[in-house]
Order: sequence, then C-alpha cells, then structure tokens
Amino acid sequence: MQVQGYEYGFFTVLGVRPLSQRGNPKSTSIYVVRCRCGKYAVRSLRVIRNPANMNDMCEHCRHLYNLRRRNRFLTEGKDVDLSELTGITDKKPLNIKE
Repeated sequence: MQVQGYEYGFFTVLGVRPLSQRGNPKSTSIYVVRCRCGKYAVRSLRVIRNPANMNDMCEHCRHLYNLRRRNRFLTEGKDVDLSELTGITDKKPLNIKE
C-alpha cells in the first residue's frame, strides 16, 4: 500500500517502519510520520485512515495546544475545541494506491 506523502492533522506519512523495529512482526503495518514541528512518531494504518482523527499531532504539539486552550478558558471563560485553534476542520480521504 502506498500512503507515503499523505498529510493529515499535523502529520505527513514518511514510510513504513521496518519489521526488525516492530514488537510483533505479525502486527499491522506501522508507519513513521513527521509532525509540523519536526518531531517523529509512529502510527498504524488504522489510525491514519480514521476520518475522525483530523487533529492528530505529536505529544509536544498536543501539550502546547492544550496550554493555549487552557489559557483561553482562563482569560475569556470560553472552552474552545481543538479544531478551532488548529484551523483544521476536515480530513481529506486517503486514496490507497496498491
């Protein structure tokens, strides 16, 4: 399956993680992704294809956006959704090329 270059949330899919680096070789494919901030993470194909997962980001960025949400709540008294802060409102479908 070809999902390299697919962008969703803050991530860009770079490629498949080698079998030697996976815990269980019979598990589903694990993909290496890069966040907008430059940090790397791993995600499964199921997580990448999930249409509800449009604001996926690394732990560092998630922490920073949660701090921004908390700050806005403390200053304005308004609880905002994560998609309002990120500006991501939808997710383009993943077309898998075999």
